[in-house]
Amino acid sequence: MTFANNITAAVIMALLTLTGCNSSDNSATDADNSATDADNSSQVVLLGEREFLLKVPQPYNENTQYPVIMAFHYSGGNANAMAKITGLDKIAGEYIVAYPQSAVEEWNEGCDCNKPYRLGIDDVAFVDEILAHLKSGYNINTDRIFAAGYSQGGLFAQNLACKRSEVFRAVAVVSAPMSVQLADNCQPTTPISIIMIHAEDDAVLPFHGQVHPNFGLISSIDAALFWAAHNQLQLDSNWQFLSDNIRLRSSDGTDYKVKLYSPVKGGHAWNFNGLNSSEVVLDFFAEH
Repeated sequence: MTFANNITAAVIMALLTLTGCNSSDNSATDADNSATDADNSSQVVLLGEREFLLKVPQPYNENTQYPVIMAFHYSGGNANAMAKITGLDKIAGEYIVAYPQSAVEEWNEGCDCNKPYRLGIDDVAFVDEILAHLKSGYNINTDRIFAAGYSQGGLFAQNLACKRSEVFRAVAVVSAPMSVQLADNCQPTTPISIIMIHAEDDAVLPFHGQVHPNFGLISSIDAALFWAAHNQLQLDSNWQFLSDNIRLRSSDGTDYKVKLYSPVKGGHAWNFNGLNSSEVVLDFFAEH
């Protein structure tokens, strides 16, 4: 492949995964977009005009309390694509996993800057409805409800941490920092554990943040510092190198933790060389 072709491919990939305001990702296949699954543990649940993909462990035991993971897709993505990318339900056998579908291309993430915000879409209320549905139909452990988000879904997951800290035990954010507006207005009512995974060379949602009149971002380090301070914890001042590519800064308390994994290289992705985000996230949730 020539240098010019390399540049063209990189530009196309960035456009496909762009998660700024009103962006979309049309790279999902028709099978992804169908939001169906032949597995009888899977179902698409309709709540009014909204829907989510539900994965229930089989065999389901009504006498067992199941923890819950809600996994939020990237801008322009969909619930089924998020399930395929992360495979959370495949490796998290004991969890009920819900993959919500956004009403438009992206989530009302708390920046007060994008299409769902202008349309008045209340995605936090949608999450409340999903949890009410799960509580009414399944035996769930309400002390172990978790959220995970990829890219723009990660920005929204932090919005949930801000607005529903009393509901979620821990939140995972992959390939996303935090919007300036959300950081300025975030007022969690209780401590909450946060794990962030973000490559330093991410060119879509920059690890070091960005200055923008409409869609400003604080850095992932500042976001981790924000969550550590909220939990009255001290984030490590230096990186711990777990491998040549993977670094970690953490702040471990007795009940709540904040961890920031940062691949040196990896771009805008869910998984990275030397780090499987699904496994790391599930290990983090298992600690809570």
